Parts: sequence; C-alpha cells; structure tokens
Amino acid sequence: ALPHIEAYVRRTHAAVVSGTTGLSDEELTRLSALGAVAPVVHAANYSLGVAVLRRLTQEAASALPGFDVEIVETHHNKKVDAPSGTAKLLVRAVDPNGQDEVVYGREGLVGARPARQIGMHSLRGGTVAGTHEVHFFGTDEELVLTHRASSRTIFASGALMAARALLKKPAGFYSFEQLVFKDEEN
Repeated sequence: ALPHIEAYVRRTHAAVVSGTTGLSDEELTRLSALGAVAPVVHAANYSLGVAVLRRLTQEAASALPGFDVEIVETHHNKKVDAPSGTAKLLVRAVDPNGQDEVVYGREGLVGARPARQIGMHSLRGGTVAGTHEVHFFGTDEELVLTHRASSRTIFASGALMAARALLKKPAGFYSFEQLVFKDEEN
C-alpha cells in the first residue's frame, strides 16, 4: 500500500494520517520523506490519553533513574500481535536511546534482575480494547501509570483530531503530540 500512498501524495499533495504499526525503518523513512511535499502525521496510537501516558512515562523515567521498569499491555483475544505498538512506544519513552534490554516475559530460574532491563508482558483475553501499565519499582515504593481504553472509538476520535490539526500545517512530518500539545515544537 505504501507505494500507492507515495504516488498519490506526490501527485496531489494530500495530507496523510498514518496509524500503521509494525512499519520497518525503511518504510518509516519513506513515510517521513512525504513530509517534503505534504503534511504527514504518524502515530502508533491516536488516543489523547496514551499521548499523555507517553509523556508521563518519559518524565517518570527521567525522574526515577535506577528504578526497575515493567510494561504490561492487555488486549482482546483477537489481537494477533504482541507486544502492541503502544507498548513499544512506551519502551521508547522509558529508553529513547535503546540502551536497555527488553525482556519478554519471564519463566523458570532467570536469576536476579539485572540493571537496565525493561520487562514486557502481553495479556490477551475477552473484549478488552486496550490497557497499558508502566510500573516503576524502587526501594520500598512503586509508581504505576495506567491507561485504559473502554472503546476503540477513542482512536478514531484522536485520528480525526490529528487530521483537523494537520490541515492547518505546512508540509512536514509531525508527531501526534506536536499536533495536540501546545508546548511541543512544530
């Protein structure tokens, strides 16, 4: 689909709202290059609450160095990928330079937890639209940041919010946060 989108945008200069997860680095580079001819926004999740969760997670990770971090994401039993794109977004919020080891679940005699490790856990069941928790464990304390989606309509609402904001922007590649938060650089 990306080649067709590229051709259409280069021909029409139409704005692009992309919410596809699982794109390769090369595909993301091609998508961002469209920002040279049209306004483009890409996000793993268009929930305003998740955008705030990402910011809070980034702030907590910065303020709590040395805390152990675990991310738990829960979705309906029909979701085919794990972990979710949003969970990966939260890992990048904790560790923007990709220096920490991400461990997917634990089983057996795994030994003591080493420093610079992020635990990732995926739960599937029922009709859960999406829940994401980021746990920060310190000595004698725990901070838990949680977002729960009760309905998938929040993602459509956020994408429409992004589309409306994008129509007022010049050509460029934007994050969802740049479009919805006033303090983000544009």
